[in-house]
Amino acid sequence: MTKTEEYFQYINEHRQNVSNAWNKTKPFIDKQKYNSITMEKLIASHDLSKYSVEEFTPYRQNFFPYEGEVCDKLKFEEAWQHHKDNNPPPLGQYVCHKLSKSQHLRTYTGDDM
Repeated sequence: MTKTEEYFQYINEHRQNVSNAWNKTKPFIDKQKYNSITMEKLIASHDLSKYSVEEFTPYRQNFFPYEGEVCDKLKFEEAWQHHKDNNPPPLGQYVCHKLSKSQHLRTYTGDDM
């Protein structure tokens, strides 16, 4: 398997793991208190930008380099900025926040993206 194929597989597995985690979590969430359509869209689109021309090769070179390959740090920084510009912050920052001493779920409407 080439490094490109390994990285592609890594992205696919990561996205599947995020989906699996969501599917295990959502039965425990009060469906009256979160926007399920928005959450489903966020899960389905999670990290899609990693397949883009702007991100794929710089990320692959940084995390899955071929032997002797040097990552262009400027291209990687540009790819990281592209990723931040095209993806919401981690879902946990939207879904969970602290109320007193325990962790509670709050309504996520997508309005703060």
